[in-house]
Amino acid sequence: MVAASFSDEGGGVVLCTASNLAEREVYERFKQEQGEAIQALADDAKLLFRVTVDDNTPLKPGQSHALVYAGVAHTARLSRLLEVFNARYCKGEGQEGAFLLSSGYAIKPNASCGSVFMRHGDSVTFHSVVDFTRLAYAS
Repeated sequence: MVAASFSDEGGGVVLCTASNLAEREVYERFKQEQGEAIQALADDAKLLFRVTVDDNTPLKPGQSHALVYAGVAHTARLSRLLEVFNARYCKGEGQEGAFLLSSGYAIKPNASCGSVFMRHGDSVTFHSVVDFTRLAYAS
């Protein structure tokens, strides 16, 4: 069994790509690494988002989109996390993605990660191919 590990992406963002990991292992590892700051409610205390990466590729039966766990400070803007995901998953010239909710609405990048977490929960989807002319933002 492979142990969960987080990579430092800079700017206070840590990622764990969880292809063959149990969700419980990821949360346990995150708690081990970030627990003290979280208990102290420090400004750099991180939240853990469960991010599904949708690159518009058609899936075959039994396949699923990539799942990434992203830890980011609750005081950070969502735009910081968006920068990391754009750099990692948007391959085309000038291509940018967006975080969308299950309802189809986008999350405003200038929102704090703490408010996004409290308002919408820990599960979001990053779409690497987005038509921004048709995008509506959640209130």
